[in-house]
Amino acid sequence: MASTIQQFLKEHGISEVEAIIPDMAGVARGKLMPAAKFAEEEGMRLPEAIFLQTVTGDYPDDQSAMNPSDIDIVLKADPKTVRVVPWAAEPTAQVIHDCFYGDGRPVTMAGNPWSRRSSSSSWSNPTSIPIIR
Repeated sequence: MASTIQQFLKEHGISEVEAIIPDMAGVARGKLMPAAKFAEEEGMRLPEAIFLQTVTGDYPDDQSAMNPSDIDIVLKADPKTVRVVPWAAEPTAQVIHDCFYGDGRPVTMAGNPWSRRSSSSSWSNPTSIPIIR
């Protein structure tokens, strides 16, 4: 049986998914991927260092906040946050994720409380992105 996200992607003809995670400042980080690949796992892995990367793509000189091995973090999709994005040329959805280490602990540098707030019932229209004021 198809999951809620898989069903949404199919119903809206989605070809690409923006898998995003908010950092502690609310800056969206993540990855664009084909919808078929995303639907296989409804999540993915990213390097923990994504939270150190600046908005210009550079890394700060002091990287002491991260594990030197730059371990992967596990992203789990929140099905209540899947939305069609209006700005993409291809049919694209955006899904907010929560982040965990391999042992299940939440990633402290991720904005997990923000993602839970964003998935509240105030986002009543699943086909558009709301403007948060």
